[in-house]
Amino acid sequence: MNGGSAVDFGYEADGLLVSAGDMALTRGAQNGRLTGSTLNTVNDRWNYTGFGAVQSHVSAAGASALDAMSFKPGGGGDEAVPDAVVAGIPIRSVLKGPCPLNDRSIG
Repeated sequence: MNGGSAVDFGYEADGLLVSAGDMALTRGAQNGRLTGSTLNTVNDRWNYTGFGAVQSHVSAAGASALDAMSFKPGGGGDEAVPDAVVAGIPIRSVLKGPCPLNDRSIG
């Protein structure tokens, strides 16, 4: 497209995306939820609670950690409170409203 290289997409039998070019996506066997991705030496992993809410996310380049986040439910039920460490710096913030990370259509 527009002189760029074409990208091949790979899908599971049920139609879920499992690869885009050189990037591989890993999905949970029971629900198809995204559990990780790998592109060259960069990878990430998603973990979920028993209720399907995002519990944590970690990413790395080879053996070097890039970030780590844990998510806890907020007091209002429609918040996710991520505790993150990015480049060794602790970060805490509150996401208000329905958390897009918990939207089943995303992963």
